[in-house]
This record gives sequence, structure tokens and C-alpha cells, in this order.
Amino acid sequence: MLFQRIDTVFVFVPNLSTAKNWYTNTLELPVLFEDVTNNLIVLKLGETPLTLLKADTTYESNRPPHFNFFSENIETTHSHLRHKGVKVEPIETYDRMSSFVFYDPFGNKLEVCSF
Repeated sequence: MLFQRIDTVFVFVPNLSTAKNWYTNTLELPVLFEDVTNNLIVLKLGETPLTLLKADTTYESNRPPHFNFFSENIETTHSHLRHKGVKVEPIETYDRMSSFVFYDPFGNKLEVCSF
């Protein structure tokens, strides 16, 4: 087997300080590593780190990232984000899987799934 897992997922953000505050406080992801020289912050998210990378563009103005956050209780996650003031779309259910879209402060379109 050539690959064992996805190592890192990147999210482009125009402001690292704002992104760090939002992702650590709103999504409650702890910081693993900061590299100011290379304009990135690595957050702990299970086995696959989420890396915030300073860039002039976000996914919304280009293409959205193609990954899902997984939640064992999608209704609780949806409610938690909504109460934190996050823009969330309704939960949709397809057969035995449910998902919803939400947005970070820069308009990055992110998604949660549960099955």
C-alpha cells in the first residue's frame, strides 16, 4: 500500500489571527503548531491535522475544499455552531447519511457529515 492516510487538510484564509481565533474558539480545535514565517497554523483534528494557510484567496472565491468534518451527533453539532453565530445551512439527509454546510468568517464553505 503506497498511502496509509490523509496527512493534512489545508484551508486558505486571508488573515491568520482571525482564523486562529475562530477555528480554536468556535470549532474548539487546539493548536498543534504555528509557523509565522511560512504563514500557517496547524490545528489538531483527530488523526488528520487541519492547516490554516494564509493566502490571498479563499475557497469561496475559487473552489470549495472537498472534505467533510465527521460528527457522531450532527444535530448537536449544527445547534452548537448556530448558537456560536456561525452561518449554517439546514441539515439534509440522504438514505443513512446526513450533512450540512457551514461557513467560516471568510466565506469558506465547509461541510459536516454523519452516518
